[in-house]
Amino acid sequence: METTDRVKKEIDWLKEAKKLQETPDFGKLEWWKPSEGRYIVRILNNGVPYKSEFGTGERARVLDKIRLEIKTDNERWNWGITKGKTRKSLYGQLCTIAEKNEGRLEKTKITLLVKGKGKDKEYIILEAINDESEKEENSLERLAKGLLSYIGLKGENHKNVKKEELYNTFDISEDKIDDALDLLEKEDKISIELDGTIVVL
Repeated sequence: METTDRVKKEIDWLKEAKKLQETPDFGKLEWWKPSEGRYIVRILNNGVPYKSEFGTGERARVLDKIRLEIKTDNERWNWGITKGKTRKSLYGQLCTIAEKNEGRLEKTKITLLVKGKGKDKEYIILEAINDESEKEENSLERLAKGLLSYIGLKGENHKNVKKEELYNTFDISEDKIDDALDLLEKEDKISIELDGTIVVL
């Protein structure tokens, strides 16, 4: 009797193994921590949620994060994104990109501008700025700010930017780019030479 009960209670390990789900292996790729600059980022998955713990004891806190697998400069990386609460956060900007792509980030390409260091680091996804749901003026101001950041970063590397480059780099209509550049010119932040070269003032 006891032997029969024991046989019934034994685990069929082969059956159990088939039920297991594959655990995402975050260790396969290095974590991407971009410094200041401009990056073309291809997003290769739709994001995997995870929690990250910082500190110890009473100071410990847990952050909800998303792991994206990305490719930039022909290298693959893990990219950890903290879940933000506003549209202007990096997470919010990625939500905007997903909304434009039928709710998915996988197979999208973004132009990311990174400014500042440490806690002062600011992320701007230029494709997220061109959001039709925003008021026209606010959207134009944000686009102008993003373009100015892009032009400024190129200038720091002693490279001139022409209007044609902006048209070819960003998935934004030429008219909207022109409107944003006009706004920057009116605010005396840039001047545009006859050959289309943009100079930051």
